[in-house]
Amino acid sequence: MSSPSNTPVSSTAASIDSKSPISQAGEPWLPEPEELPNTPWYEEKASTLRISDIPIIKEKGGTMGRFEVVIPHPDERAHRPPPGFHTFYMNQIEMGLRFPIPRSSPPSAVISN
Repeated sequence: MSSPSNTPVSSTAASIDSKSPISQAGEPWLPEPEELPNTPWYEEKASTLRISDIPIIKEKGGTMGRFEVVIPHPDERAHRPPPGFHTFYMNQIEMGLRFPIPRSSPPSAVISN
């Protein structure tokens, strides 16, 4: 019977570990600055919604007139909403997001002595 250090699994693991730059450095691997992309990973797009879409958004979202709905201007982006506002996307509303967002009932407690 072979010793535990000579099994196929341990020899393969040792081979992988010896070739890993992470295990040699002992620190997390970080790319060099020249390896990083020059552009963000996301694409910034202007909203395609119009002011005329606001009544439809209010109806679909069930806001019942309790919330102000604004459409971003062409130079504004959803990931940077104006102060006091939150961003929601139409696909979220189409998938069932409603306002106000329902609160879950508080947890029940069973008390015994």
